[in-house]
Amino acid sequence: SATDASVVGGVPGTFTFTRTGGASNALTIVYSLDGTARRGVDYEPQGGSTSGDQLVAIPSVTIPAGATSATVSITPVTTTNIVGSKTVVATVAPDSNYSVVSPGNATLTIAGNTVSKPSLTASPSGPTLSWASTNGASYRIAYKNNLSDPTWTFLPDTFNSTGAVTSWIDTEKLPQRFYQIIRIK
Repeated sequence: SATDASVVGGVPGTFTFTRTGGASNALTIVYSLDGTARRGVDYEPQGGSTSGDQLVAIPSVTIPAGATSATVSITPVTTTNIVGSKTVVATVAPDSNYSVVSPGNATLTIAGNTVSKPSLTASPSGPTLSWASTNGASYRIAYKNNLSDPTWTFLPDTFNSTGAVTSWIDTEKLPQRFYQIIRIK
């Protein structure tokens, strides 16, 4: 099974490997990690078999004797770049020491830092962006004046939320502008 993670604040997610039947001996489970997220770029796995700071080529986790489960944490790499959600899929490999029960895999989602579905309304003062926010969270706004611009430009301000909705008015009043909102804390 899996619990999700968030790139904001580096909140880790967890894969839980569970066994049924006798638990008198330790059981080592071999698995693979796939998905749209990349190890070392989007996340760092913890637990399982390691060699120094590197995860070995064939990751595994050991359920100790007397226990029925063990976990592997997936810690997202914190970033101030604009990133969307990505997935990590753990798939249990077949082994002669255990049988894999369907589905044999679990998917963990690493939530990105973009704010989904902000609203944009026109006002005499300029376009107003509003988005669902978390009290105490911090947000940054990036913009492009043309979608062909190679990079997003961040406003110099950080917006600290004091409620369930945060708003900002763009007083530039340009003929077109594209926005992206990210949560940084």
